[in-house]
Amino acid sequence: MNTTDENASNTAENTSTINDKLDKLFKVVNDMKSTQSKLITSFNAYRDEKKNHDKKFTDIEGKLDIITKHFNDLLNENKALKNQIEIISSKLVVLEARNSTPPSVNHEEILSEIIDRQARSRNLILFNVHENTTDSLNEIQVISELFRQIGVTTVPLNVLRLGKISNNARPIRVTLPNQHDIFNVLKNKFKLRQSENLKHISISTDRSLGQRKYFKVVLDELNTRKAAGENDIFIKFNNNIPFISKNCRN
Repeated sequence: MNTTDENASNTAENTSTINDKLDKLFKVVNDMKSTQSKLITSFNAYRDEKKNHDKKFTDIEGKLDIITKHFNDLLNENKALKNQIEIISSKLVVLEARNSTPPSVNHEEILSEIIDRQARSRNLILFNVHENTTDSLNEIQVISELFRQIGVTTVPLNVLRLGKISNNARPIRVTLPNQHDIFNVLKNKFKLRQSENLKHISISTDRSLGQRKYFKVVLDELNTRKAAGENDIFIKFNNNIPFISKNCRN
């Protein structure tokens, strides 16, 4: 074999070797691309799954917040009910102590009074609110706007005019979502007197029959004492219980 043939043979062998190496290199690169693609797919799947889990956790946290709020509302209402029971019991003790022959306690009447008060605990009575007999459905918006003007943001669950239609605006019984809203309205109702457009409106709690009777007793005592010359006294409320107090003057 001459030199030319040997060179050609060597060149062919080298070319074959290079091609084999290139094929192996291409195979390695393709394998790496395939592995990379699988890794990206797995990562994207993991990221999507994590997003779903995060959303579920967020939903669960939101539901837990709602349940916690409802539980706190129920807890506050139960505390209020317990306070009412204690107040009524203390009143009975006082009444029994005042009478030499106290009447027997009617437990059914006490229970009925407690239930009645609890049913009214989320109600307010509004007086002198303009009455539109042709558009009674709009009164929820009217009351909501009135509350907004005294700094309370809440929407009544229900509004109802009390009594028969007459020339005068009938009182409105307003039911609010919770007792916290009731407290906020009562705390800010003094602002009505500061507004020319609202100063004729008054707000009170929705008193039970027993509460109205007790208030009349206190009012009669106030009038009797004023008629006797005590002019520095007035009716004050503590935990929605009326009592006679004296003006504090320097």
